[in-house]
Amino acid sequence: MNDVNELKVAYLQLQRSALIDTQTIMQILIDKKICETSELIETRSKIESSSQDVARIDRQIESLGGVVTKVQSSDMTMMPMKDKMKVLAELLKEYTEGN
Repeated sequence: MNDVNELKVAYLQLQRSALIDTQTIMQILIDKKICETSELIETRSKIESSSQDVARIDRQIESLGGVVTKVQSSDMTMMPMKDKMKVLAELLKEYTEGN
């Protein structure tokens, strides 16, 4: 495997791990009734719109010709959590396949 492919595989493995960890934490929070789905959605939206780190990553994606895909919170509130996770996983897959 060449260096570029090794880097791409390492990047995808990191994204996969982060996705699984995030989904696991969110599901535990809901299962243990620590918070409601609506609170996760509200917090996610708040972070996405106000985080300087997210804004920086968005700019980097766009500078490389990518498109930042945002999940509308109104769309997420109408789906069960497993469906929401599926949508997020599909968005991540679309993003990684596009880059």
